[in-house]
Amino acid sequence: MLMTQTEMNQFLAQINQAFQDQFNKLEALEVKVADLEDQMSDLRRKEDSDNAKGKRPKASASRS
Repeated sequence: MLMTQTEMNQFLAQINQAFQDQFNKLEALEVKVADLEDQMSDLRRKEDSDNAKGKRPKASASRS
């Protein structure tokens, strides 16, 4: 089946949009990961600060 130039351009535009959507989702996930990493760093700093002040660390369900 042969495609006209217009059909080919429309097909390529659909492919480009699909890739752009995936890249946008990936970028959003990267931002979320960076935010979570920042939150973890803040929690660790607070924990370290509390430990240095002699406070007892809170038990964490996520630690094994």
